[in-house]
Order: sequence, then structure tokens, then C-alpha cells
Amino acid sequence: TATYYAAGTDVTVNWSAVLGNTYYWVNIYKDEELIVNETAGNQTSFTFKAVEAGEYIFVVSANNGAGNNGSAKYLFLVEQPPEKPVLSEVQSNYDIGESITISWDPVVGNVYYWVTAYKDGEKFANQTLGNATSYSIPSAAEGQYIIYISANNGAGTSGSVSCKFTVGPIQYTVEYDANGGSNAPESQTKIHGEDLTLSNSIPTRSGYTFLGWATISTATE
Repeated sequence: TATYYAAGTDVTVNWSAVLGNTYYWVNIYKDEELIVNETAGNQTSFTFKAVEAGEYIFVVSANNGAGNNGSAKYLFLVEQPPEKPVLSEVQSNYDIGESITISWDPVVGNVYYWVTAYKDGEKFANQTLGNATSYSIPSAAEGQYIIYISANNGAGTSGSVSCKFTVGPIQYTVEYDANGGSNAPESQTKIHGEDLTLSNSIPTRSGYTFLGWATISTATE
């Protein structure tokens, strides 16, 4: 099984001392190309700095005047941590009972996504999403939500991105325009899914008779 490291880190391989050894010899292959071929003296560790992304095979052998007594291999992978996901636009408000889906673009080099979700400060989800690029909350209950999404691979995590939204009765503001007249009613609040009775206050304008409210200023009926 391979061990994963983040690109740019130092990797140290250690081994147990071999009785009767005179020196150790190290071969390192990166993506099947030999990049290190040198003695480690009588040291029982070898460090290489700021490794680049790739697949590595580390081979160490013990040697003395009688020859080489065989070698040991160590496989490891070096990857760049993934970039942060880019979320699609999320509304700031949703209606109670609405199904909410948060989605994002695929992240190159990602192995899995992770979601952590809170409602009114209480964690209700903390789980892997595999390679899915969306997360859904069916029939959302009323409350304040914050959702964190991160991309992860063997080298580590991207760090998370978050979105916040409110689930509750969606409200609209109804404003009245006297269209050149005066005494327009005060604005009213309309709650989604509930009927609103329009104001019975009647505006005035010289030379005109008020017939009712419309959604455009040029209405004639």
C-alpha cells in the first residue's frame, strides 16, 4: 500500500540497522525513472527535500565486503492538494419545506468531497460525499444554515468553502406608487404562500378618478 505525501514537503525514509553492514545504497525512482543512485554511508535514514508530484519507489540495500545482502522497497505517492471547490450560486433565502441543492464544479485531482453542515449552530451532517459534486437538503426546516464543502486527496485537503442561507417564510415588500398623485398607501409585507389584502387607502390626483391598482404605470383598466 502506498503512502501519500503533499508536494513540496520533505520525505524521510527510515530502516533498521543491519548487523555486519558496511554501507547502505539508495536508489530512488520517480515515475519509473532513476533519479537517485548513491551511498547513504552507515546512516539508517534518507531524506529528500521538497519532493515534486509523482510516483516514487525507494530501494535501499545493505552492503559489506561479502557483497549485497538484498534490498527493501518503499512505495509512496506525492500529490498536490486539490484546489478549493467553486460553488454554484446559492440563494440567501429559501421557503420552509423547499428542497435545497448545493453544487460545485469538479476539482482536478480530488479523490472525495466532504460536507459539514450546521443548522442554527447545531451540526447535522459531517460526512464524505464520494465524488458527487452536489449536496441536497430535502424538505428543509426553518432555520439559519451554513454548509462547508472541501475537496480531498492523499496529499491532504483543499480547505473548505462555505455558503450561508436562511430557510423561513419568504417575504416580499409591496410598495404603492400614486403615479403623479399623492396620498399613496404605506408599503405592505407579503408572505409567500399567504394571501395579502391590498390597502383600501385611495390616492388622489387632480383630474383623475382612481379605478384600482396595477403593476404598470400605463395601465388603463
